[in-house]
Amino acid sequence: MNIDALVESFYSKKDETESIVAEVLKLLLTEQDVKMPPKARFDWSMIPDIPVSEIGWSDVSTTEEGVDIPSEQRALLQQYLDNIGSPGASFEQQIKSLEEFYGPAGPKMVMEQASSNAEAISQLISYLVFYKTLTKVVTNFNAASAGFSFESFLAVLLDGQQVPANTGTIADFITGDGVPISLKLYTKLHVGGSWRDLVGDLIDPKFSHPKGRAMRYISGIKILSGEGLDQKGEIKLYQFDITLDNIVDMMLASMHPDIVKMPASMIAGGEGIADKIPSADRVPPNEELERILIDAVGDNIDEITVSPVMAEIDPNFSIDNFVNGPDGIFKVMQYANGGHKELFAKNWNGLAYTKMGSVSKLQQFIFDEVFMPKYGEASAWQGLRSNAARQRAVAFIKDLAKSIKSNHDAMVESFGSSEVAKARADALKNVDWTSVKFGKKAEEEYNAQISANHDAIRDYYNGLDEAGKIEALKNTYGMVVGGAGGITQWDLNDKQATNPDYPVNAEYLGELRIGGAYVEAMLTQVSDILNQEIFSVFTSLKSLSDNLNGFFAGGLADNSKAMTAIESAQDIEEKTSELKSEK
Repeated sequence: MNIDALVESFYSKKDETESIVAEVLKLLLTEQDVKMPPKARFDWSMIPDIPVSEIGWSDVSTTEEGVDIPSEQRALLQQYLDNIGSPGASFEQQIKSLEEFYGPAGPKMVMEQASSNAEAISQLISYLVFYKTLTKVVTNFNAASAGFSFESFLAVLLDGQQVPANTGTIADFITGDGVPISLKLYTKLHVGGSWRDLVGDLIDPKFSHPKGRAMRYISGIKILSGEGLDQKGEIKLYQFDITLDNIVDMMLASMHPDIVKMPASMIAGGEGIADKIPSADRVPPNEELERILIDAVGDNIDEITVSPVMAEIDPNFSIDNFVNGPDGIFKVMQYANGGHKELFAKNWNGLAYTKMGSVSKLQQFIFDEVFMPKYGEASAWQGLRSNAARQRAVAFIKDLAKSIKSNHDAMVESFGSSEVAKARADALKNVDWTSVKFGKKAEEEYNAQISANHDAIRDYYNGLDEAGKIEALKNTYGMVVGGAGGITQWDLNDKQATNPDYPVNAEYLGELRIGGAYVEAMLTQVSDILNQEIFSVFTSLKSLSDNLNGFFAGGLADNSKAMTAIESAQDIEEKTSELKSEK
């Protein structure tokens, strides 16, 4: 073969391959120029970054024709996540795909299942982007922000969108096919929320659900160790549906069965009482009371002297964050859930009518449960050897405790003394509620009656049609009494929320591994594969260059070098074509 044939053979598809070969040659030459090692490793910084913005991710505007226009951040993340799993896959299938990728043969499996190297490389990079972004979401934010961003993240994964707050639903996001999902992200698993809001979503659903009037819950347990990006662990995910059919059975087996008890007269075949009790509209539920109190404390915050010693302990100290931040007083107290009953009066029966106990007890709580976990180990606090300096910080906490107690008690007085509240209290005294709360183990006779009451409520409720069940839920204790000293929150503990049997029928979806260390370990496997693919092109280029030079230097006489050069050129064409985006 002469040189003309050789050149013609190599450049016969010049338009398709020349630019790609040129780029690879450029990369090769660049590596040679800077004397990089032949197999440079990928690292964390080389994985594409997605702006972690829940607003951007959840923003899906529409044209006048109703076509979605995703934000730039969401569109970018969506492009990567579309490469994970299968089109139209369920959440469970998506999680399984992500789990398998982190297995010992995950990257190799991706390579084997891909139809081309280009597809494989795209998928490998997409998995890495997913885990890097998820790690940033969970580790770079406080608990509240992480939960909100996690909602956005999963919404994009499921081709759905986040539901704005205060829109009359407890759904955090909806999937691409319209299923409403309430997402809970915990360090210790328990699932719960406002009873009024849950019942409201079943009575007046805002979204469709494959099981009719229902809400899907996805709960995640964060099991992490370390700080910041050095955190490492996993999020275990569970899923279950609360429906119009299973809600009563589920609550009877929950932490607060009282929330679903009903008037004995109604169970016996009589009418409900909800319409006969004076309206609770002027007696807000505990969640609303909490917001009212926080605003009241905030309005009077100027009256509290923030001791200069607080700035010494924490130069960035914020009283607003100390009161209402993710690890602030109200969150630690679990005020809306009626937590830390010891802080309230002895006749505690829910927040609406109950004044707080002594200032000293509240002060000690704030110091022990809020201040010390945050600042107890801080060098600045440890360095305050003077008792006088420490007492100034304690004095600040005392002033804050006084403000919280006085504002709380004033709020209780305003609602508790209203004519509506008094009328409700009088009416509720005459209601014969069917008891559902078990006593001590030794109280066998009493517990046998409670068990019979459970059966009576189940039989009554399960025998109703849809309209009847809606009416029965309106007459439950949590709906009628809630907000007026009654139970307002439903709650499932970890065992109940993960129960695979009826009534919960929880599904374990799998786990997502979190942490830069996991991602770096996976990078090692992926970089081996990518380097193998990329550097095979480099090897063929070197062979082409060496053998062409040898062919020319030998006076065009060594046909073996010409044939090797041709084979190398063909190999380059084949591999670079595979790496091109497929149309």
